[in-house]
Amino acid sequence: MFRDHPAVVARAPWQLDDAAMLAALVTTLALAVGGGGQLHDVPVALLDTGFDLQHPALAPHVLRGVPGRDFAGSDADPDDPRRGSGHGTAVAGVLAGVAPNARLVPLRSCWDDDQCYQTIQVRAIDWAVTRAHARVVSMSWLSGPLEPGLRRAIRRHRNVLFVGIPSGNGVPYDADREDPEPCNLDAPNVLCVTTDCGAFGARTVDVAVPTRGIRTTLNGGSYGTTACATSYAAPEAAGVAAILFGADPHASATRVRRAIIAGARRVPAWRGRSVSGGIADAASALRQLRRAR
Repeated sequence: MFRDHPAVVARAPWQLDDAAMLAALVTTLALAVGGGGQLHDVPVALLDTGFDLQHPALAPHVLRGVPGRDFAGSDADPDDPRRGSGHGTAVAGVLAGVAPNARLVPLRSCWDDDQCYQTIQVRAIDWAVTRAHARVVSMSWLSGPLEPGLRRAIRRHRNVLFVGIPSGNGVPYDADREDPEPCNLDAPNVLCVTTDCGAFGARTVDVAVPTRGIRTTLNGGSYGTTACATSYAAPEAAGVAAILFGADPHASATRVRRAIIAGARRVPAWRGRSVSGGIADAASALRQLRRAR
């Protein structure tokens, strides 16, 4: 059944019409490929503007037992500001739609307009890993050259998979010429993901995902549909990673990254334009993960 779904294979690679269907499919895949057991919960940290903790579609995914932290506002309220862009809430909805076992770490580390200062991200990462035991960190923003502190944080938490993007939205270009960070960081726990309106790169970009037409969450309990955006590529790939960690909680970040790349569905459109040459495929990635045990 899932072989023909455009979210999972490359038949219609840039149209994902039903995120709820994807959630049902990847759950089925994880149970079937992961050995028939229940998916374990996996804490995921979104380094973003926070998210609407009361949204009916997100509230069940909030990690319990961990107090919220707002590193951008220096308080305990990680909610996405109601009068802001709602970027974090939309990103959270994409991730929750992909990975039903993802548990969202209640934190806020960015302001609107990509104001994600690296020193703040370092504090947020350390807190999310040590207090919330995050296994996946999703970064839907561009950092430019990494400061030493952020480089050290990523390398320090080597059993956490960091999912980043090579560019913003617009005309696709070859990111290999710019060598963007964190994608080019020489660390085995960094996955670089893009989409059709983002940058490509045979050495820089690991895998692509579809980002058009995903039903996602908006501030205030409402819903919307995504356009093509690299901002949604990171949480979508982070959701696939959460499924893999849920199927095998003892897997290392390196194994999960390798499984996602090796399991990508090869398509002509991405041949020579990414490391994998294809689009993330949850079923194939799970099979790759099992083979690597």
